Amino acid sequence: MRLSMCRRPSLYRSPADACPAENGPWSINPDLTLKPRASSWNKVSNILFVDQPLQTGFSVARNRSEMARTMANVADDMLDFVLGWFKQHKLFQQHEVRFTV
Repeated sequence: MRLSMCRRPSLYRSPADACPAENGPWSINPDLTLKPRASSWNKVSNILFVDQPLQTGFSVARNRSEMARTMANVADDMLDFVLGWFKQHKLFQQHEVRFTV
C-alpha cells in the first residue's frame, strides 16, 4: 500500500477541508444520501493530510518566530516533518510515497 501526502495551500482553510471533499471515499447525492466515490484514493493508498506552512488551516505556532518567512523555510519545515514522521512510523518506510500539492 502506498502513502500519499496531501498538502493544500490557502485556497481552502485546511487540507482537512479540501482533500477529503475532492478525494474522500464518499460523495453526497442531492437527496443528502452518500454513495461510494469510484475515484477515492483510499482504495489504493493511505492518505496523510498536512497543514503547511505553519499557521494555516488547523496548525498552530507557539510563537511568531516559528512561522515560515520564505519558501526555503516552508520547504525546510516540510522536510523536517516528513523525516520526523517516517522516523516515528517505520512501517511506511518500505512503501511507495507520493506527494500532492
